[in-house]
Amino acid sequence: MLGTAKLPILLCTVLLSVLCPVFAQTVPGGPDRPTLDVVTADILRADSVPGGVEIIAGCSILATPTIDVSGKSTDQALNTLKLAEHGLTWEKKGNAYIVTIRAISSPSLASVNLPEAHLTVRTLWEATNVLLQQQAAQQRLAELKLSEAPYTLGFASINERETRTIFLPSGTLRDQLAALATTFGKGIWRLDQRECGSERTFRLSWIAK
Repeated sequence: MLGTAKLPILLCTVLLSVLCPVFAQTVPGGPDRPTLDVVTADILRADSVPGGVEIIAGCSILATPTIDVSGKSTDQALNTLKLAEHGLTWEKKGNAYIVTIRAISSPSLASVNLPEAHLTVRTLWEATNVLLQQQAAQQRLAELKLSEAPYTLGFASINERETRTIFLPSGTLRDQLAALATTFGKGIWRLDQRECGSERTFRLSWIAK
């Protein structure tokens, strides 16, 4: 009977020893806190504004912000992060907010200058592919030795059901992506440019449409 009585205590001890490490990993400031790129994208989503997040980084995971920007306007939140986080800059192109997070000094794919373009497209993916196929963009990709990382297309939004004719004035890839984000409503793009050892990749995706 004594052995049977001790069994619930033993089980509770085992459960606590298993669960305690899990709780320790989720305390504030731990590894589950969002990284800088996620925080900036959430800022744009929260105010439903068009824009993009450009990341130029190496092998390391981006930093986790230690400050709270909740409750602030888009401009205030981005300015707060800019002051606190080295390597983060932002600008506004029309109604679009463009955030750049630079962790390494390599040239940016998004800074390549592209000629004006007349697009007849239905989705943001179609428009994006046209921009990336421009000769200047292909030359920059070759210069930087960047290969495209795989991505998931995801679903089309309500803003991608009709064919559009779009004129994009000459400018950087960054400028033209900002124009697309505004044209399609409140799109948000994410350009992740990575260099890790001999591997150099980029992934351009639309995280809000």
